[in-house]
Amino acid sequence: MVSACVQDNTEHSMTKGKKIIIPMTLLEAPKMKIFSVRFYKNNNVQTEILTPNLDRELKRKLKLPKKQHKLDSIRTEDYDDLRIIVYSMVKKTGLKKKPDVLEIGLGGSYEDKLAFVKENLSKELSIYDFFEKGEL
Repeated sequence: MVSACVQDNTEHSMTKGKKIIIPMTLLEAPKMKIFSVRFYKNNNVQTEILTPNLDRELKRKLKLPKKQHKLDSIRTEDYDDLRIIVYSMVKKTGLKKKPDVLEIGLGGSYEDKLAFVKENLSKELSIYDFFEKGEL
């Protein structure tokens, strides 16, 4: 938590036009990478495909399977939804060593989701890829 010195512009405030100190919370959003893609049929996981080149930090957090499927071998007609599993690149922030892993649902049609996954499978995802500066 930090403090900021700002000018109060609130209507009908006793301190309007004066500088006041307010508490603020800073959020760190490290870059993320796609770990895997889960394909669903009737809300059940049918197939999970791992990203080909995974970082070695993941061995601390997860057990990696030996057998891996390819994204090109997936028939899109067999599934009705997909979600991505991402992991944070916390080594770049210096806060901790083990990455956080979470599942994220994507918006749009199934074809749009699949196109997003194919385009960003080995890229680092930043918060600025999804939000404009000052939007949050």
